Formats: sequence, structure tokens, C-alpha cells
Amino acid sequence: MILHKLLKENFVILHLKAADKEGVLRELTQACYERGFIDDPEELFSILREREEIMTTGIGRHVALPHARTNAVKRLHLIFAKSERGIDYGSMDGKPVHLFFLFIGPNKENRKYIRILAEISKLVRIEEVRESLMKASSEEEVLDIIKKYEKIPE
Repeated sequence: MILHKLLKENFVILHLKAADKEGVLRELTQACYERGFIDDPEELFSILREREEIMTTGIGRHVALPHARTNAVKRLHLIFAKSERGIDYGSMDGKPVHLFFLFIGPNKENRKYIRILAEISKLVRIEEVRESLMKASSEEEVLDIIKKYEKIPE
């Protein structure tokens, strides 16, 4: 499954309300719950928070990739979210995070999970992608940007 299709089946949040790392994880977890991806938002929140305690998923360049494998979900889910003001996320480069890609999947989908994580990482290394995503004002724009630059074959 390619990134723009995985996002389209899930969702894009253009205006995160959260002001800190915990708030971002709670807001994204709640959005997953509201869309029926998970039954227990606290369980997913705990898993994501534990992952962040091991090592930040703030990968630098104003991007964070919170992710988790859990049997709390039945299939892969990718969510894109944007914070205009930026969040102090404890990123590796110390810069605030504006672009978030929450990626969750079941334990049995290990190969696809790693492949998609790698593709997101490659995608956000491209400065034009990051700049375009920051300027995007609609879900369609976000999907078009990702479709233009992604490398996973259909």
C-alpha cells in the first residue's frame, strides 16, 4: 500500500491544537479512537509514550514520526498532522516539530511496517516536501505532495 493511499484511507489533520509532546500524542490517539481505528485510546497513548521514552521520534528537520506496532489495531494506519506554531518535541536536532506522521500497525505486519517507515523517512528528508507540506492548506494538497514524491511502487 502506498503512502498517499494509506493516508487517504485514514486522515490528515491540518491544525493540531496541542501545545506539547504529550498533547500531540493524546490528540492523535483520540483522533484514532474517534475514527474507529482503536478501541482504547489510553492503551495506544501508553504504547506511544513508552516508545518516546526509549528514544524520541522527533527525527529532525521539524518532523516527528511517532510509531508503534500493537495488536490494538487490525491493519496499518498512517495519519499526517501539522502544527503551525511548532511543538517542543525533544527532537534530535532540538528544533520544534511542525510535521507529524503517526504510523501504527499490527505486530504481524512487520515487513510492511518497516518498509513504510523507511519510505516516510526518505520522503521527509526532501526539503521541498517539508516546505510544501507546511504550506498545504487542504487534505488534497497534502495527498498530492506525498503522491508526487513517494517511491513505493503501486
